[in-house]
Amino acid sequence: MKKILHKNINTNHVIRQFTKRKNLAKAQFLYNEIANRMIDNLKFIKIKPETILDVGCGSGENINLLRSLYKKSNYIGLDHCSALLNESIKQFKTLKFFIKQLLTRENIPSFIQSDMSSTAFDANSFDLIWSNLSIHWHPMVYHVFKEWSRIIRPNGLIMFSCFGPNTLKEVKLALNMAKLNTKMIDFIDMHDFGDMLLDIGFENPVMSQETINLTYQTPQNLIRDIYNLGGNPSIGRKSSLTSKKWMNNLYEQIEQQRDQSNSINLTIEIIYGQAWKKINNYNENIKTIPIKKIF
Repeated sequence: MKKILHKNINTNHVIRQFTKRKNLAKAQFLYNEIANRMIDNLKFIKIKPETILDVGCGSGENINLLRSLYKKSNYIGLDHCSALLNESIKQFKTLKFFIKQLLTRENIPSFIQSDMSSTAFDANSFDLIWSNLSIHWHPMVYHVFKEWSRIIRPNGLIMFSCFGPNTLKEVKLALNMAKLNTKMIDFIDMHDFGDMLLDIGFENPVMSQETINLTYQTPQNLIRDIYNLGGNPSIGRKSSLTSKKWMNNLYEQIEQQRDQSNSINLTIEIIYGQAWKKINNYNENIKTIPIKKIF
């Protein structure tokens, strides 16, 4: 199988992009929608996780959703961006949360700063690994899945969402038509995700895809939303600041894509995936003896 080890992503650009934003409030119109769709699917899966890892937790927006299903679970949020983690931690240092914690006896969440492909967790630490619109920002998704396989417990579940290859296709077309010298991220295809999961040893991977069409009245609003969703951390992006002329050329080409209702469309392809960690039935205490030594 062709292992997709990396994408054209600069990890430092990713961290800087999200540090500038400090929180994901302006992107929640999409992040919340996808998280709720994931939760709707999770409701039908028979699992009672003792410990949940939220990979790419951002500023902690998924905690309440996950706790709506698993009130007594231990929650750990992981992100590479310290600015977002600081926003998460602030939520749980308020008097309001302290009173709620006393009344409900919910476990206090923990937050860890780490690369998602190389964590310090012990093997077999989690029953559920959840990741909402995050792994597409990592340059080595195969290594991320390998790490998840290490830290998920036998019969544990991984569930994730991410952008697919048709995401932002209108902007890529506009850049090409305007002959602007910059590159955008190439998002991974759904089938490649499934192949990676099988290759690593996950069981019964289920992959699905849907397309969300966002509409705008101006190209400026469209570009603003792309910035809010994470921007463009491609290795091949324009290295210098964009000039007014450069941006106007881009806006002009986006304008050319207005539909019959005079709206500008932006495609967001969402990939959903889930898989189980196989139960290892191998018993290290059982010794095997070659047949030739028996007779």
